[in-house]
Amino acid sequence: MWINRVMQCVKIILYNFVRDGKVFGDVHPQRGLRQGDPISSYLYILCVEDLIGILRKYEDTWLIHGCKVARGAPSISHLLFADDYYFFFRAMQTEANIMKSILQRYERLSRQLINYNKSEITFSPNTCIDVRFSVCQVLGVRQTNKPGKYLGMPMCVGRSTNEVFGFLS
Repeated sequence: MWINRVMQCVKIILYNFVRDGKVFGDVHPQRGLRQGDPISSYLYILCVEDLIGILRKYEDTWLIHGCKVARGAPSISHLLFADDYYFFFRAMQTEANIMKSILQRYERLSRQLINYNKSEITFSPNTCIDVRFSVCQVLGVRQTNKPGKYLGMPMCVGRSTNEVFGFLS
């Protein structure tokens, strides 16, 4: 019932096209949400809230373990920036299997597909090669040693923060 109500909101939208100053169209969308639809941002947030709830459930039951930035700090299992997701978990086949099932559930519920060809994983330097290989196999992603930058900032900083952020002083 809820999906039908949302689809009614989508289908009442009418698109027109302007070419050479003349209006053409009256196109009624039939295939679902498109980027730029007024309601799509809200639905996206609802889907992501479900994903966060699933992650927290597994973290609360100690089935996945996030990353701590310092002793005594809370663990971080995920960071979300627009449509970029970052997940943190132990490099173990069991946790990789759980993460894969969480992502598959998210795809099934939200109908948003994850592009595993664009997805990458970074490991701690002391993670053994066999574990790296098995985790990559489970998730269907490739390993990267240099995760690059996001919004102009490096994704991994390391110990020399002055080398990375020195230009700010």
